[in-house]
Amino acid sequence: MERKVSKLTYDKYRGRFEEVMLMLKTNHTPHETRHSFITYAKKSDINEYMLKQIIGHEIRDITGKVYIHQTIEELCLEMEKINFL
Repeated sequence: MERKVSKLTYDKYRGRFEEVMLMLKTNHTPHETRHSFITYAKKSDINEYMLKQIIGHEIRDITGKVYIHQTIEELCLEMEKINFL
């Protein structure tokens, strides 16, 4: 039996994020975590094209946009390189 997967809207994500912040007794925004993730990724020498794909930024140059393609598995392996300490 297959499980139905529904799209995670920003409103749903924001609601879940706020629940986690309450449980952790801290106060941050999704935007702050995005800044932190990108900072740690850059310090960990993550591939620039892969980072843009992971965070949803547009790749503007022809080489990156047309000729470079990564699988989800490759993107996950790249994220495993990030040192959050």
